[in-house]
Amino acid sequence: MEGFLEVIAGRPEEKLSALVCVCAKRPVTGAPARRHTEQPENAGGTYHSEIADIWKRILGVAQLDSRLSFFEAGGHSLLLFQLQAEIRHRYGVDIELVDLFDSPTVALQAQRVEALLAP
Repeated sequence: MEGFLEVIAGRPEEKLSALVCVCAKRPVTGAPARRHTEQPENAGGTYHSEIADIWKRILGVAQLDSRLSFFEAGGHSLLLFQLQAEIRHRYGVDIELVDLFDSPTVALQAQRVEALLAP
């Protein structure tokens, strides 16, 4: 908090109040929560292996523990944009970034894609 206060020190009051309003609307969660959960390999249905392949390519890894979140597997926010674009390109669905945060594992993202593609 001290570093934050140093950064905003000397800013005009209107900028500070706008910053505080924006921050107040975001949940205070800190680092992404660990969502290492037991999930069967076929969780996520048809799209599980395809989403896993996208992750591997984006993360530059040959093996992937699909129980890990995207961030635990080595991803970061810029790669998340790349993941969003790849899913949009491959499946033609407009998956929101918030959906990728809320569905951080391969299985959950595969389920989300499947739901978006359902008639």
